[in-house]
Amino acid sequence: MSLQKLLESIDGYTSCGLIREKTPISARDIALLRDDDLANCSGGCGNYGRHFSCPPYAPKPSEMAKVVNSYSDALLVVLDGRLDRQNETNITMLMLEHDARAAGFSRAFAFFAYPCSLCGTCPMTPDERVAECQKPLRMRPTIDTFVKVLKTLENAKQPFRRYAEGEEFDMYSIVLLE
Repeated sequence: MSLQKLLESIDGYTSCGLIREKTPISARDIALLRDDDLANCSGGCGNYGRHFSCPPYAPKPSEMAKVVNSYSDALLVVLDGRLDRQNETNITMLMLEHDARAAGFSRAFAFFAYPCSLCGTCPMTPDERVAECQKPLRMRPTIDTFVKVLKTLENAKQPFRRYAEGEEFDMYSIVLLE
């Protein structure tokens, strides 16, 4: 199936208000972090070490670079950024991945826009010792752990909208297509 047919098949997702835009891009437009860029995560993100989709448990950017570089195309997805829809948003990304595979993109792979929330509360223990992920086949890395989102938007010639405090905002994610 062509990319155009895939886009048409997922048009229904926009009606639920979660997906604002979907744009085909080259996988070469995806700007990747370096491993040492993860200091931002450990130095200030409240999700660091609390989700299997986030550092230090998510794959390192250098590992993800090998994955991303093995693809030629991707779908850049602009999502509703409301925090009360995190789980719904991540599940939508899994559904997009599924639809892409059904459309003939057998290696389709989606990334979560938010830290994994498939279990509601991650089974990781409070003292941050690692438990086992309860949904390892559905959990996906969070895009911010390896992608420079603003640089990717610039490379793909896509706009970045700035919002005033309290306004709805956009979140971004990607489905790799091959």
